[in-house]
Amino acid sequence: SNPFLNFNHLPNFADITPAQVTDAVDQVLVAAQKEADAVVADDTLAWESVIAPLERADDDISRVWNQVEHMHAVMNAPAWRDVYQQNLQKIVAYYAALGQDERLYARLRTLADSPAFADR
Repeated sequence: SNPFLNFNHLPNFADITPAQVTDAVDQVLVAAQKEADAVVADDTLAWESVIAPLERADDDISRVWNQVEHMHAVMNAPAWRDVYQQNLQKIVAYYAALGQDERLYARLRTLADSPAFADR
């Protein structure tokens, strides 16, 4: 089990290694993309079916990446620097693609213009 993906407890920094980073980042990014695709495919216009899944996915990415950033900052070792740089590119690419996803923007725009959003 990858300690980066244990979201039930505070991070146990003694158990994490650079070798575990890529697997954790890849898993949360794949899951987040699946959530974004599901949001676009779902016709339900509600906060819970549009915004909430995106927020949960973003939270999972942050939980993993914040640990990586912390270890990169405090360890300042070649292995941490390398894995940080390799995976930073993936994180940036994911958020750039998400921000440019016209399907997702249309979905968010539709929700914002709907009566369901007026209740929020």
